[in-house]
Amino acid sequence: MSQPIKIKGTVLSNTIMLEQPLSFPDGTQVLLSVELLSGSEEDSSQSILDLSGAWKSDSSLAAIFEEIAQERRVHRGREG
Repeated sequence: MSQPIKIKGTVLSNTIMLEQPLSFPDGTQVLLSVELLSGSEEDSSQSILDLSGAWKSDSSLAAIFEEIAQERRVHRGREG
């Protein structure tokens, strides 16, 4: 029996599309053990909500956004 390998893939229409090619010849039977790597869409949405406002107490943000605003106000004209 050969050493098990781990390889990532993505499910598309009930087919697992692997990120890397396998070195097995066509027709080779394999046994899969599938592990979910990312959460559901609902979990992702909750993660976004959990992170919303995470920087609200970061005092350095005011200076960063002021610098961005000043850069946007600068008229550089056309280059060339």
